[in-house]
Amino acid sequence: MRYLFSSSSIHALIAAHPKFGAAPPTNANGIRTASGEAATSTIQHIVAQNVDALRIELARLPSGETAYITADDYKRITEEDLDEFSTVGRKMIAEIAAGAKCAIRIEGGRILFTKK
Repeated sequence: MRYLFSSSSIHALIAAHPKFGAAPPTNANGIRTASGEAATSTIQHIVAQNVDALRIELARLPSGETAYITADDYKRITEEDLDEFSTVGRKMIAEIAAGAKCAIRIEGGRILFTKK
């Protein structure tokens, strides 16, 4: 079985869930870097109404830049809740990210895409 998200992403998702713990402190964008320090760059919120719009926005993302969708965006695009453990929606998002050459991670109820 191949997993689509790293164990650190899963731990971050679990830690952010109200049942299991509180999300770590974040910057104004609600994002933390891998080192645990607050990120200082502006991160773009992608408001995509569907899968094709998300593909287009990620393709336009400049190399090295990060953008995100919220849990509500995820639900609108995939018709699934972000807190579901292993879903078709996560596979779909992972495939879109891979096609756009983006790394993905989940933090604070958001899916972040960083263009490679």
